Amino acid sequence: MKQAGDMLEKAYAQSLEFNDYTISADINNSLIMVYKLLKDYPGLLKCIQERERIIQNEIRRQPDMEQMLHLDFFYLYVSYAEYYFAMGDLPNAKKYIQLTDKYYSDRYFVNKLRYYEINKAYYAATEQWDEAIACVDSLIIGYRKVDYSYYNNALLDKADIFLDMEDYERALPLYEKALKANDSISVSIYNKQVNFIRNTHATEKIQLQTLRFRYYISMSVLILMAVIIIVLLIFSILKYRINRELRKSERKMRRIAQEVEKVNKVKESFISNMNNAIREPLTEVVDCSLALASDKEFTDEQKNRAAGVISKTATELSQLINDILDLSRLEAGMMKFQTAELYFNTYLEEAIGTASVNKELQINNKLEQGVNYLIRYDGNWLFRLMKTVFIPVDEVPREPLRILIETNMVKNEIMVTVYNSIFITTSPVQNIVIQSEMNRMLVEHFGGAWIVNEEYVQFTIPFV
Repeated sequence: MKQAGDMLEKAYAQSLEFNDYTISADINNSLIMVYKLLKDYPGLLKCIQERERIIQNEIRRQPDMEQMLHLDFFYLYVSYAEYYFAMGDLPNAKKYIQLTDKYYSDRYFVNKLRYYEINKAYYAATEQWDEAIACVDSLIIGYRKVDYSYYNNALLDKADIFLDMEDYERALPLYEKALKANDSISVSIYNKQVNFIRNTHATEKIQLQTLRFRYYISMSVLILMAVIIIVLLIFSILKYRINRELRKSERKMRRIAQEVEKVNKVKESFISNMNNAIREPLTEVVDCSLALASDKEFTDEQKNRAAGVISKTATELSQLINDILDLSRLEAGMMKFQTAELYFNTYLEEAIGTASVNKELQINNKLEQGVNYLIRYDGNWLFRLMKTVFIPVDEVPREPLRILIETNMVKNEIMVTVYNSIFITTSPVQNIVIQSEMNRMLVEHFGGAWIVNEEYVQFTIPFV
């Protein structure tokens, strides 16, 4: 059931992309039923509130739809009432039961039964006995038409109400009636099972006699054709093994083809993105170089500016190419690390000192004072990791770079969380994307985790 809830959650999240109220509402209904069966009340409340949100969104989008959503409002308020009743919050349960009265209609049988069920439960809990009995009588009439077991349960509910009222004279006949009905159902089921067993036994007896006759015939044939059967058996075994190997090879080839296809797609996407990242700087270098090589006269300031552009662009291109090479080595598992036991605090202080030059930082260091945490890492790569993460995003309005350092003693790891880092920019350039991927593979290589979302960048480092 929990697995079904997870699948429905994923389906609901995908349905929101289509902006189709009907699909989203149907999936949400199923989710509410699953969480009720699981008795996952936080999840149930979340689903009900989500249902209310999509109803309000639909009304804002199409105001004329409000009259057509009476059943949806009824379902919503009944769900709220059932939730608060389950939580023991009777005032809120009463509030939503009263709201259901506005949208209740007896045209739909299932909704009619739900309406009387929640009203019966509330009235019984608040000792409004006459109203509770009226509701359970409506349920008895309704269930009698569809399901005899639910009908008996409704009889027992009515008997329980009389018992709570200490009206034993009216409670006892109802208990007897319900129990007799249950006994008759049990007897009927037992008789059907006995008849089924008898019929099955008779059938199996005939089959057994048939099998015995066939066995005698088969034995006679087997004695005459033993050699042929052995040959056929050996041939079948060989054929089975060959087919099994062929199926394994076929599945392996399919997996390889799929992996090659994925790699080709990633490669095409990477080359397409790198095209602009390399072509534009190269074009700028070529233009400046051609301009300097032409017969046109330039002032010293213009020459210096052009030379600066060429130098800066060449440096950036060189760094981009080095990053691509490092990324390729990391992906291929060919990067050679100089792993040693290091003190994390030393590298942290050095990285923060470098990052604080001409930048506003807010440091929240929750590491235990006086403890220098020992880690196994490559020192150069560790410094590079923190140096790249401790760069603030260049957006307006600018926010200070906030760094939180803390420990997770359960996993024996250091967690570094950085807010307003350059890696959470809304439109990252290619070199930022490459550096983020390099950081992820580096951190995971040394047993940590790399997380990037809309609010922060976080990486973890295990300590010894």
